[in-house]
Amino acid sequence: KALNKGVSYSDKTKDDKHKINVNYKRSQINVDNTSTYNAQNNLPERAQIDSNITRSENENKANVANLRYDYKLDSLADLTVNMGFNKSSRDNLSVAEANQKTLDGKDITRTESSTDMNSDQDKFNVSAMLTRRFKKERRSITFNVNANTDQNRSHTNYFSENYFANNDTTQTIDQLKEDKLSNNTYGASVTYTEPLSKRITGSLGYSFSSNQSETLNQAFNRDPSTQKYTVPDESVLNDFDFSSLKNSINTALNYKTNTLTINLSNRTDFEAVKRTYNNLGTVLQRDQTSIRPSLNVNYKISKTKNLWINYYGQTMQPSLTHIEPLKQ
Repeated sequence: KALNKGVSYSDKTKDDKHKINVNYKRSQINVDNTSTYNAQNNLPERAQIDSNITRSENENKANVANLRYDYKLDSLADLTVNMGFNKSSRDNLSVAEANQKTLDGKDITRTESSTDMNSDQDKFNVSAMLTRRFKKERRSITFNVNANTDQNRSHTNYFSENYFANNDTTQTIDQLKEDKLSNNTYGASVTYTEPLSKRITGSLGYSFSSNQSETLNQAFNRDPSTQKYTVPDESVLNDFDFSSLKNSINTALNYKTNTLTINLSNRTDFEAVKRTYNNLGTVLQRDQTSIRPSLNVNYKISKTKNLWINYYGQTMQPSLTHIEPLKQ
């Protein structure tokens, strides 16, 4: 079943100098599912019957609020402010039973597993953009600042029991997983646009962004003596802080006639990334440079026909996760 409801409010002054829009939405969706699978598989060494039944219960909730405010400072300057908040939660329970049997009904393997996960996420963003136009047509300068925060927390109980008939053994995993992620991003940019001729416009921009995050992934096994999840599993522990500092240069040329528009642009990023392992006392870091050229061509053949040609390029370096994968 699904539930969606919300409210929205908009207003402006008579001279359009001030405009505001606020909206809120609440949603909830519940999905229960049962799936079964039965099949005979004829393998080179034997024929077997595979059976599986999975039951799941899922509930997702979200509260989303957004605000936009437009302020016309004068005939040549505009200010736009955006804010947004998103609070969501997920409750997911999954239980599965599976077995493999010979054609005469003897066990090959049996598996029972369950996953019970509860997670919460809080996201907030705010941005402001100021555009100043000049009396000379197509000349302008734009300033932008933004900030984003993202907080994630999850709690998962995982149980799995696997029986193997060939050696009469049982493997059991009974764990509590606790995951936390905190991410904060701040940025600013400035772009200047200048007409170079009647048909050509050039722009030059600079942007800056800083990202700081903290990651903690923990797993605890059940202590047989106390039946509590107090025995840490170091093999899947991730405890580190991440930071990224990026400076970017943006350039663009635009050529426009009544029938032809050509836009050529490029962004060059200079980024320093760093991962600090709190549990190991070690650091992984690197500096990297990337370029992102693009070309867009639009030719207007007639009032209803257009020909588009687009090209996008990007140089990529391995991320820190590619260099040193996280423990799973």
